[in-house]
Amino acid sequence: SIVVHIRRRDVTPCCYPNWYLPNSYFASMITKFAREQEPGRPVEVHIFSQSDSHESFDDFSGKNYTLHLDGPVGEVWRAI
Repeated sequence: SIVVHIRRRDVTPCCYPNWYLPNSYFASMITKFAREQEPGRPVEVHIFSQSDSHESFDDFSGKNYTLHLDGPVGEVWRAI
């Protein structure tokens, strides 16, 4: 499994430009790590974030990823 936490809500390109990474960055990293998995073995991808985001989550749609929005932070730790 690949588990990603994307911090949003308070982290935006305007408020914290040094902390902000666009969704396209995370999408490319997921693709990179998924390629390194055992060939032919399906990879589960779980993305945790907040719905209050500077950009939409369209970069992840249609890719069979599970998107978890606005859940408690403990869910992220349990998934890892």
